[in-house]
Amino acid sequence: MIDCDVHCAPATLEALTPYLSEYWREYTTTAGIRLLGMASAYPPNAPTTGDPAPDSYDALREQVLDPLAPRLVILNCLTLCEAHRNPHYQAALASALNDWLLEEFLERDERLRASLVVSTVDTEDALNEVERLGGDPRFVQVLMPIRADTPFGNRRFHRLYAAAAERAVRTRIAEPLGLDVMEAAEGILRIAATAMCSNTAPAKPLPNFCWRGAGWA
Repeated sequence: MIDCDVHCAPATLEALTPYLSEYWREYTTTAGIRLLGMASAYPPNAPTTGDPAPDSYDALREQVLDPLAPRLVILNCLTLCEAHRNPHYQAALASALNDWLLEEFLERDERLRASLVVSTVDTEDALNEVERLGGDPRFVQVLMPIRADTPFGNRRFHRLYAAAAERAVRTRIAEPLGLDVMEAAEGILRIAATAMCSNTAPAKPLPNFCWRGAGWA
């Protein structure tokens, strides 16, 4: 079995302290910025709520690896959805999350793969992160939210898609909590429509996209 959508999230910002520069450690402390471990994704009274997203390899092993014995697991860290929209902070947090994924999970089990976390605010920062870590074969896709300031078919994203495609990395569109299934599917169709039916269409074919296992090449 290959599980392509296993969530994980650091429980607190302190887990990312080793991966943030001194400036950003001071910034988050002074501003009182917190991470809540995607707690809103697991409301306690919801019938579909299970265990919280694993915040460590030991928790992942207990919740997923030991009971289910998957052949491969793709980790999706949605923590950047908790971040505010300071583009410099988002870029620093995305890099810290990827380094945390590497050290806490990928280095500890050869069955693990992960989605690359990138800034949702600044395309150049997202591109830099793909260039930094996209060559690591354990990062198998780039994680992007279904909603953005600009439709994903806009030309501002073309270099990001090209960088991902050059590294054989898929682009995954992740829906936030509570998003209707049809709305998410329509969002993906808008990506293709914007790219193929506007004057910003790329010269090369679209890279691979997927959403919750449904996608196209």
